[in-house]
Amino acid sequence: MRQPIKILTTLVFLVMLFAVIPSFALFFDFDENKKPQEWKEEGGKWKVENGVYVGEQLNAVEGVTLIGEANWTDLTLEATVQNAQGNWMALVVRWIDVNNHYGWWVNLGNSTAEWWVKTGAYAQQDSGAIRLNKKAYKLKIVVKGDTFKGYYNNQLIATMEHKNHKQGRAGLLVWEGSSSFDDIHIIGPGIPGLAVNPKRKLATTWASIKASY
Repeated sequence: MRQPIKILTTLVFLVMLFAVIPSFALFFDFDENKKPQEWKEEGGKWKVENGVYVGEQLNAVEGVTLIGEANWTDLTLEATVQNAQGNWMALVVRWIDVNNHYGWWVNLGNSTAEWWVKTGAYAQQDSGAIRLNKKAYKLKIVVKGDTFKGYYNNQLIATMEHKNHKQGRAGLLVWEGSSSFDDIHIIGPGIPGLAVNPKRKLATTWASIKASY
């Protein structure tokens, strides 16, 4: 009888342990209308106004702003997009450089969401139709290993399997247009961020996190 009790006790302990183990998260809402020092703008024009982070790139090149470290791997990146104009915008992950990264793109002209891989040149992967509302929508990427899931308004639209890029920074991108971003969440076990209690859902900025290390 002792062995089953011991096993049960161990299981209860593990359940309690995983219930209190924190995840790691970053959150940005730009309500103070201050330009975020944590983001590195590497193309296009970026500004904060009226509580949102606005990116514009009118040419057919990447207007991108990036956050994080070169060794980021698995994560969830989510943002609210507002006033999307022009041809394209995207969330990007595993950004090594401008010629090597993954992007979950919204084709603003065709109302589709599309996975694109750039390894020197762009190559389209999986895609799906969306009910596009350019005034406001939520976009999300979930990355685990070689699996990339793309969401639009919390609905899974397309899943991509790809092995080229194993790690890199995350970011926001505009191309031949402009978009405003708000309520950006970045969550992942490999992100050295603030430990977030699942019950309290607290988060902080990248600057204050790095200052504590």
